[in-house]
Amino acid sequence: MKRSKRILISILLILLVAVAAFFLSQYKSSVPRSISISGQDKVSVKDGFSLKGLYTDSLGNEYNYSFSLPEVKGETDYIREVRRDIDSVYEKYLSPTLDTMDKGYSLSTIRCVWESAEYDGITSVLIRLDSDWGESDFHIYNFDMSGNKVENVEILKTVGLDEDVFVKTVKRVLSEYMDSSVVLDGRSQEMKDFFAKQRERTLSGDNCTSSLPLYLNAEGNISFVTKVYSVAGADYYYRIFKI
Repeated sequence: MKRSKRILISILLILLVAVAAFFLSQYKSSVPRSISISGQDKVSVKDGFSLKGLYTDSLGNEYNYSFSLPEVKGETDYIREVRRDIDSVYEKYLSPTLDTMDKGYSLSTIRCVWESAEYDGITSVLIRLDSDWGESDFHIYNFDMSGNKVENVEILKTVGLDEDVFVKTVKRVLSEYMDSSVVLDGRSQEMKDFFAKQRERTLSGDNCTSSLPLYLNAEGNISFVTKVYSVAGADYYYRIFKI
C-alpha cells in the first residue's frame, strides 16, 4: 500500500514538472525578438549570438559589454550575402574581442547590438558596433518578403520621398548637427577655419547622396548613416541620424 502511494506521488510530481515546463516554454517563446516575414517562413530574423556582462581587464579597467547578432534565415542570393556579412562581423570584431577577454587585455569593441523592423513589406536589419573610444560601425540590410534586396530608391518611394528631397533633408540634418556640436565663440581663427573645412566635407555631395545606408523602422521613419568630419580625434566618424 505504501509502495503504491509512493508510485502515485511520483507520477503526480512528473505530471506537475511536465505542465510547468510546458507553460515555461510558452512564456520563453514570446520573449526573443523574432520576425517571420512570410506565411511560409521563407525569410525570418531572430536572435542569434548573444553575450553580455561585466569584464575587468588585467589593469583593473571595467567594461560593461553587450554583444548580439541576428540570425537571418532564407535561401535567396541576397539573404546568403547577408549571412556572410554577419559572419564577417563576428570574425572581424567579436571573435578577436573574446580572445582579448581570455587574455585579460583591454577591450576595443564594447558593444554590438542589432534591431529589425518591418514596414509595408520591407524588412530592415541594423547592426551597430561601438568601440571604447567612440567610433561606431553600422551594417544595414533591406529585403522584401521573398528575401530579395530592396534598393534605396524603393525605400524612398515607399515613404513618399523624392531622391532630391531626401538629399536636401540629409544636408539639413547634418548642417544642424554640425552647427550645434561645436561652440566657436572664443576659438582661434585657425580652429574656425578648420571647422568650416570639416563642415564643408560633411555636407559635400560625395557625403550626402541617395545611396547612403538606410534603415526603415516600423513607423515608416528613415535613418541614414554617413560620415561626420571631426575637429578632434579621428578625421571622421560614422554616425546615424533619423529623419
